Amino acid sequence: MFSTVRQWISRKWQQRLEAFIEHNEPNSNSTENRGALAQFAYRVNRYGKRGVKVLLALLLLFIAAFMWSNISDPLSLPDNNHDRSKVVVDSSGRPLSVFPNKQGNWRYPIALEDISPLLKDALLHQQDRHFFYHFGVNPFSMIRDGVFGFVNPDYRASGETITVKVAKILYPEAGVWQQTVRAIQLELALTKEEILSLYVNHLPMAPKLEGFQAASYQFFDKPAYELDYSEVALLLAVAKYPKRYRLDKFANRAEKERDSILRIFVDQDFWPKAEVDVALKIVVEPVDLELPNVAPQYALQVKERHPNQTVIQTNIEPVIQEEFERYSREFADKQVNGSSMAMVLMDNKTKQIVAYVGNSPGHDTTDMIQAIRSPGDMLKPLVFAKALDERLIHSESLLADIPRRGYLRDVADGQDEFVGPVSATEALQLSLNLPFIQLIENIGEQKFLRSLEEAEQPIELSDFGLSPRVLLGEAETNLEQMVELYSALGSEGRVASMVYSPDDKAKSKRLFSDEAAWITWDTLKQAALPEYVEARKPEALAWKAGSGWASRDNWSIGATPAFTLGIWVGVHDDIYSSPVSGRADALTALVRISSALEKYRPLGENRRPAGVKQEDICWPDGRSRDMNVYGCDKRKTAWTKNGEAPRTLYAGQRKGWYRSTKGMYVDTVTEKRLSRGCYKNRAEYTTAVLWPRELEPWLPERMRRAERMPAFNVLCPNIPHESSSLKIAGISSEQDFRRIESEPFEPLLVTASGANGEIEWYLNGESIADGAELELNLNRLLNGPQQLIALDDQGYSLQVSFTVSPAG
Repeated sequence: MFSTVRQWISRKWQQRLEAFIEHNEPNSNSTENRGALAQFAYRVNRYGKRGVKVLLALLLLFIAAFMWSNISDPLSLPDNNHDRSKVVVDSSGRPLSVFPNKQGNWRYPIALEDISPLLKDALLHQQDRHFFYHFGVNPFSMIRDGVFGFVNPDYRASGETITVKVAKILYPEAGVWQQTVRAIQLELALTKEEILSLYVNHLPMAPKLEGFQAASYQFFDKPAYELDYSEVALLLAVAKYPKRYRLDKFANRAEKERDSILRIFVDQDFWPKAEVDVALKIVVEPVDLELPNVAPQYALQVKERHPNQTVIQTNIEPVIQEEFERYSREFADKQVNGSSMAMVLMDNKTKQIVAYVGNSPGHDTTDMIQAIRSPGDMLKPLVFAKALDERLIHSESLLADIPRRGYLRDVADGQDEFVGPVSATEALQLSLNLPFIQLIENIGEQKFLRSLEEAEQPIELSDFGLSPRVLLGEAETNLEQMVELYSALGSEGRVASMVYSPDDKAKSKRLFSDEAAWITWDTLKQAALPEYVEARKPEALAWKAGSGWASRDNWSIGATPAFTLGIWVGVHDDIYSSPVSGRADALTALVRISSALEKYRPLGENRRPAGVKQEDICWPDGRSRDMNVYGCDKRKTAWTKNGEAPRTLYAGQRKGWYRSTKGMYVDTVTEKRLSRGCYKNRAEYTTAVLWPRELEPWLPERMRRAERMPAFNVLCPNIPHESSSLKIAGISSEQDFRRIESEPFEPLLVTASGANGEIEWYLNGESIADGAELELNLNRLLNGPQQLIALDDQGYSLQVSFTVSPAG
């Protein structure tokens, strides 16, 4: 047996070894190598019998040693003993942000089929042509490297297989023998494709960077399946010596190695010369190796929601995200008070997050989309929609913007004067606070909050507790929830939590009816933009802007049929910002960004539901014209739910529906009103149309009660007491106070009489004093129209409008 083996080696060894070298080694024609080969073959032929025995003994020893090592130290695959990094990617697969493992490294794992065949074939051709045929180690390459290395000290060994390299990557502390054992263990435990996948995903490519996919995005901003010849050769060059060919420091050195690989591949007829000539002309530029850090706050949220995933896919659209971050960054760069901007865009249909900027990049890392803040008056559209569903209002219902005892200037609306009678549409578009106090008192704040809880959108109360002020800022929420709530306006009244991953599915709940959602959306859509917004508003954009409690937060939210966009402007550490400039900045950003979004996606069409019907209604009654047989002071066209037009609500503190007609007996002779049982033979019954008494200071004379209800006949017994006869003295309506140069105004004493209880005075919408007497300092007033109101305990008020004019 030994003789036969020796003879076979004598005849075949040299021929096969030569053929192997000619096929695999470009330097196989080297005279030194062929001389070493001939000398080695001669010695094998001479000492073959003894050599075969030694080889068999070594083989048995190797097998025994391997079996012992395999039993004593079994293979542990990377998922079990390596910390995995995580990468959050956008809708195109590009990394947004990465979270390195404990060693500080990050990778972007991919399957072999996601690598271009060009890269895969080049890798195998350069590093391990017999990868699919050996069992982890290539004995012929090992023998060859040993012989040539012994004869020629300058010879560079190339016998490491990809499997051995994987073992060295996964177990860097292991010695040569242990790495060899690991390589064979890998071959026994995994398929060739799995081993190659480990290699392309764990191969060091730069400090803290591993794998071809991560390197492809870091170096070329493209996935590994889109690489061209130049890029593939550069990856192979960097993979050879990652530290020596660092692209952030040694781009020129890496380019020379890339060119060398390209020329070798042409010489070996592996790549076409025409493609290589093009690749050689490409200059390698230095590359920034900073970790990807786009939408970092969003990436952190996604990572916490998917703790077991290494690659977390999202629906972030890279172009839109880039525009959002640019706008937010440029805004913060211009601020001197530390203000920053947060933005989030949600797809109404899928509830997926399309763009997410938790704070201005480079300025603040606090996630202001998740931060709990005061919503200010941003809940008003939800109260409006809820009131529609409760049959309390239609779009043109008569509401009252009048002073209310207990609601000071800091929670009153931002108008300089109380408006008085106002429609529900105007109250929402102008964001008047007191009409919405009237609405939520009729709904019930507990009922309103419970409706949010039933839709799985609970609003937390502030330390002030439950009160109607919950819709004026005494609550706690965040921008994420506000966008979720507003999305119901473009989603047929249904609301759902934001979806952070395409694998997650939205579970929507009905917040209000389709009809209420559409009417509210249309009302906000028709609102005119303030003069300070110098941008074109998209037709489909319904918007609401406001400031949180004490103006530390400024909100602007826009709803279209396709998406909902929320913007926050402020300083996260509770430093108060200007309510005017902050709100202006937020609304301007909303309009400009919404206009820009039309370039990337349609804003959609919100079709009017069949249940939304137009009705001609009358003030002060509130119902349709057909129901108002006694008169209609003002006619309006309203959107209604299913054609139902409810009565006007009581103004002031009283709840329920107001009856606008009052029957009475009038003396046909004196035309005076008669009390019960007085002059029955001269009495004529008539009906008067009356406005709520609280609104009378804002009504023209012809609509006031004094004009429509004559005084009682003084000869009648049992004359009822009128509810209020409030009068103001010391100042009169339409009075003009003209300044005189160098002479200040004297204090003006104003008194109120005929009140029910105490008097509270309001000047230009601000509560200034209590009591029957008021000392008015005209010197502190700006030139222009002024409004003075006296309010008693019963909610009845009297208004005096006057003017302060400049000198001259």
